[in-house]
Amino acid sequence: MREVYRGAVAANRATKAEQDLLDWRSWARRCRREPIKRLANMVCRLRSIPTRNGIKP
Repeated sequence: MREVYRGAVAANRATKAEQDLLDWRSWARRCRREPIKRLANMVCRLRSIPTRNGIKP
């Protein structure tokens, strides 16, 4: 997750950050470690929650 964040900051492009997050989430869902799976599920839930201005993150 830290590498995904660093890559997003370095690229400074929302589309790259979004794709990196989706790639990480895909990997994390297949991971054997339960804490990582839980984090991936939390990211999925948070991405589906609208923000104050009604736009999804």
